Amino acid sequence: MEDMSQYGEGPLYDEMRRTIIEIRMSRNFDDAWRAMSKRLKSKELERIFNIILDGRKSGSSISTVLFDVSEDLRDLMALKRERKSMVMMSVMFLLISAVIATPFAVGMVGVYSGFMQGYGMESEIVITAPLAGEIYLIIHSILVGFIISLIMYGEIRKGIKFSLPLATASFGIFYFISTFGSSLLIGGF
Repeated sequence: MEDMSQYGEGPLYDEMRRTIIEIRMSRNFDDAWRAMSKRLKSKELERIFNIILDGRKSGSSISTVLFDVSEDLRDLMALKRERKSMVMMSVMFLLISAVIATPFAVGMVGVYSGFMQGYGMESEIVITAPLAGEIYLIIHSILVGFIISLIMYGEIRKGIKFSLPLATASFGIFYFISTFGSSLLIGGF
C-alpha cells in the first residue's frame, strides 16, 4: 500500500498516504481502511475496500482478492455504461417525440383545418381542432419534460428545467408547420 501511494497523484493517493500515517500512528489497519473509504465518498470504493478487508480476515491471497475485485468493478462499470446508454436512448426518443413528431402532426392538423375552411367545409371539429392541438402540444411537452427528469434523475421536481425549453421548441416547430405547411405541401414558400 505504501508503494502504491508514492507513485500516484489525486484524492485516492492522498487518502492512501493519510491512511498509512494513521496505521503508523497505531490505528487498526481495518479501521483505517474503512475510514479512508468513508472519506472518499464512493460506494464502489467502500464496497471494494470491504471485500479486500474481508478477504484479508479470511486469509485469502490479497492478489486473488484484488483480481476478483477488479473483475467485479469492470463488470459494474460496464453495467453502468449500458444503463446510461439505455437511458439516453429513452430520452432521445422522448425528445424527438416532443420536439419533432408531435409538433409536426399537430401542425399538419392545423394545415388540414385551414384547407377545409378554405373550401367552405367548416364544422365545430374543423374550427376547434387547431386550438385543441395547441393545448395538447403544450401539455405533452410539459409531461415529456417531467418524464425525462424522472428517467435521468429519479425525481420529478427537476422536470421544469426540461419542460419550458421543450414547450418553447415544440410550439415553435408547430407554428412553423401550421404557418408554412400548406405552402410546403404545394411546392414552395
